[in-house]
Amino acid sequence: MNVLFNLYPVFICTEKKQFSNVILQKIRMKSIVIILLFMLYTVNSLSQSTLNDFIVKSKWNSPAISEIKNLIKIKEIQSKLIDVQNKASTVSFTSDLYFSPYFNNKEQLISISNSPDQTAVGYDINVSNGGLYSTQLNITKNLLNNRLVENLQFQNYLQIGGDKLNHKLVQHNLEKQITDSYILAYQIQMQDEFLSNELLEIQKRIDLVEILTQKGIVQESDLLLLQLEQSSKQTARLQIKANFNNALNQLYNLSNLAYADSTYLVTPIIPLNSIKDTLYLDEKYKNDSLLIEANTHVFNNQYKPQLNLYANTGVNSADIKHINHHFGISGGIRLSIPIYDGGQKNIFSQQQHLYQENLMRAKKSDKIKLNNNLNSLQNQIDQTKKNIEALDAQLVIQQKIRNLYQIKLTKGQVSIVDFLNISRDFRQTQFLKIQIQTNLWLLYSQFNYINW
Repeated sequence: MNVLFNLYPVFICTEKKQFSNVILQKIRMKSIVIILLFMLYTVNSLSQSTLNDFIVKSKWNSPAISEIKNLIKIKEIQSKLIDVQNKASTVSFTSDLYFSPYFNNKEQLISISNSPDQTAVGYDINVSNGGLYSTQLNITKNLLNNRLVENLQFQNYLQIGGDKLNHKLVQHNLEKQITDSYILAYQIQMQDEFLSNELLEIQKRIDLVEILTQKGIVQESDLLLLQLEQSSKQTARLQIKANFNNALNQLYNLSNLAYADSTYLVTPIIPLNSIKDTLYLDEKYKNDSLLIEANTHVFNNQYKPQLNLYANTGVNSADIKHINHHFGISGGIRLSIPIYDGGQKNIFSQQQHLYQENLMRAKKSDKIKLNNNLNSLQNQIDQTKKNIEALDAQLVIQQKIRNLYQIKLTKGQVSIVDFLNISRDFRQTQFLKIQIQTNLWLLYSQFNYINW
């Protein structure tokens, strides 16, 4: 922290010149000691934090970013599931025990038979065959489905791409929120530092005016005015400190960090990025357009011929008495060719075409707005820089006038009221510069946000 103070000129008094030199020297030493102690306290008691510190920690702690990362991992696992579901053979074990008894069959109250007599009561033998006793191992394999799997994988790949773009966007939005919050908090901190330096200067002037009042060189009312000015600034600083704590709390909340009131914010470094050839907007619309096309291919998978190879082995019998002879094996090929769907394919294609058309119009509109906003921001940035240059020149002149009035004040040539008015104008200009500098950083932040 830079603490500026002015060395008072030697109090010119022909009769008490030596006395004045001694007094002013003591005041200088006292001011130096106060400033050094203040700086030492600031360095030791406050933990310095940079804008980049908050950005890095906020991205690490953000639950929204963690959630998107997990969604990406889920879809990456889905890619493996697509291969397994459509390429790997499926093996299953089935067992069926079906009983169809007959009543009053061959003088038996109840029996299971595949040749009941005509007086038996039960299901028609041609339907039930007396029962079913089946235990089989089944294997199924899909053939000629490479193109189908490619369509599903491409769709999943683009969905992952969409999640990755969303991940970048959430990070970008969070970085913008952290940057703006940091800038506003730093602005309040600068105001607090400025008032702190002003209070030190006022205390030095009070020490001097107390001596001059005791010697009858200035009026007591001048001392009271300085003390009133000091009290007013102390009250204003208390409010600024409260505002800074609120701004700091918001910054910590955005970063998902525990609040630490002993925080000193380092001057933010926000470079202005050059205009990029390829923006996030282009990547997003490209991915969305391809995803619409991929969805069409996946929908059309149902119209591809399906060829399945299947086989089984085990027991399959309708006669429990001779089940030991009914072990066997079987296999076959099943072909399915879609012929007519009522026009669903054509309807779906029309829908996807309209989605693409909406996407292209939205991209064109957003591109125009983005370029307009970038040009507007660039003009505002250029004008703000000129305003800062003009204020710097104005502050140099005001500082010279302030120094002259301070010299005249020690000689009793101007009143304390005149000096306070000059100082007030100087402070207002400094406060205005702080505000304009903050606006410039915010403009940089907004420019970088949309130029991405």
